[in-house]
Amino acid sequence: MFTKALFKKSPQHSTSSLNLIMTSVALFCLSLSACSFVDTQPGSELVVMSSQTEKCTKLGSTKVSVLGTIAGFDRDKEVMSDELITMARNAAFEQGGNTIQPSTEIVDGVQSFEIFRCR
Repeated sequence: MFTKALFKKSPQHSTSSLNLIMTSVALFCLSLSACSFVDTQPGSELVVMSSQTEKCTKLGSTKVSVLGTIAGFDRDKEVMSDELITMARNAAFEQGGNTIQPSTEIVDGVQSFEIFRCR
């Protein structure tokens, strides 16, 4: 009922202007869903992702998370993956690692990684 009152027609608000406002809000939310919000920490750009960890020393693991949705819109999977990898690289560098390997798939914006020190 509140939304009917909010979007009630008046001489000042035509249907086309309300459609423009609603479209603008939707586009803004969708644009946020594709934005990256994670920064690479200095030094972590040297951390690589590899499945070749047989000759490496495992240092630990990290569980990283990002928002899976923004304003009810699902975020772009590739952007989320990039952010999760960046966060895992940051964590690996802080722990003295130079290699990460995903140990889980992305579920609701959460993913786990193993951290290694390779020569």
